[in-house]
Amino acid sequence: NISAPRTKIKKLPELKCAKLRNALPVPVAALCLSANKGWQDDMRARRETFHIGRIWLWQAALILIAALLVSGPLQAQQQLPAESLSIETSSGKRLFEVEIARTIQQHAVGLMWRTEMAPDHGMLFDMGKARNITMWMKNTPLSLDILFIMRDGRVVSIATDTTPFSTEHILSGAKVNAVLELLGGTAQRLGIAPGDVVRHSLFGSQP
Repeated sequence: NISAPRTKIKKLPELKCAKLRNALPVPVAALCLSANKGWQDDMRARRETFHIGRIWLWQAALILIAALLVSGPLQAQQQLPAESLSIETSSGKRLFEVEIARTIQQHAVGLMWRTEMAPDHGMLFDMGKARNITMWMKNTPLSLDILFIMRDGRVVSIATDTTPFSTEHILSGAKVNAVLELLGGTAQRLGIAPGDVVRHSLFGSQP
């Protein structure tokens, strides 16, 4: 949190000034009153300046945070630990090595800025509790196939051949627990379709 330093402001003792005015000739007493009023106006102006300064600093901090969240990272995240995964299709089992994204930060970055990936590799997002998921392709050079998966491993829907760098929302269409990203064209090439079953420890099964 950013805040301007606080300055202690001492008030001019009104009682002493009043006694001084009563003891002095009228012109001098008026001068005392004028000086006291001028001092109070000056202190009020300083307080307002500090208040405006604090507001400006808070606004600048919020704008900076928002810009960082929207722009995303400027480079790919380091490769995450990979695990084996398989997908049971109508034409047989398909094997993959996938990185596991578990944290919010790992979810946010995903495959951003990755310029290459092996055909049998991908990234599996553990989303935890089942919910509607929205993905996008911001800062992502690779076209992807995005599989939305239930807790039992069943594929609910697939977004195929996504557009690199697009900010259009890609919806799961149902509450899911995980998302699997593969290279664009993989689903068509290997015959992967909704209803197929993903085997991985995340779904309580082995590849």
